[in-house]
Amino acid sequence: MTRNAGRFARTLLATGTAVAAGAAIGARSTDSRSPWYRKLRKPPWQPPPQAFGLVWTPLYALLAYAGARALTTASTPTRPAPAGAGTGTPRTETSGTETSGTETSGTEAPQTEASGAEVSGAGADVGVGRAGLAWAFAVNLALNTAWTPLFFAARSPRLAMLDILALNASNLVLLRRFLRADRRAGLALVPYVAWTAFATALNGAIVARNPDA
Repeated sequence: MTRNAGRFARTLLATGTAVAAGAAIGARSTDSRSPWYRKLRKPPWQPPPQAFGLVWTPLYALLAYAGARALTTASTPTRPAPAGAGTGTPRTETSGTETSGTETSGTEAPQTEASGAEVSGAGADVGVGRAGLAWAFAVNLALNTAWTPLFFAARSPRLAMLDILALNASNLVLLRRFLRADRRAGLALVPYVAWTAFATALNGAIVARNPDA
């Protein structure tokens, strides 16, 4: 990552801006003091309203960092494979025929077998991987941003529940992609994934306790 410090800084600025925009929309839509929200029956294990801001601030920071790290790693050009790397020893086969009592060797061209994964387009940028990561990150952030307006502005815990279920699925996809791109990026995403799972349970409890909401 030290070689890509400049690229990482630029990518972090982009992911940080996107995450901050989503957080601002969520904060603007949240109204835990509204009469509608206060009337909702909530589980006894729900944290106090002020706890959510304290938790989400570092989680958003981790999300921006993990996204920048994974995207930077995915956009790093691959190194050319060393000459002859990934190939086995040439193998020759005899024809098994004899000419005038003398055994002759086969005329087949030497066959080579790749002992490891093939390196195609050595030195090319891993653009496809980065594009997939960027798309998964954008979808995840959009689902995250949509939850608060659905729950508070639309006053629909059920629609919010559908959204957060989709967010959980997106989290798993994003976590898998981040771990494959950069292990530290994947590990940095784990608290975000865990808290979203907790928020899903809380959303489900509110839906169950408020059938008419």
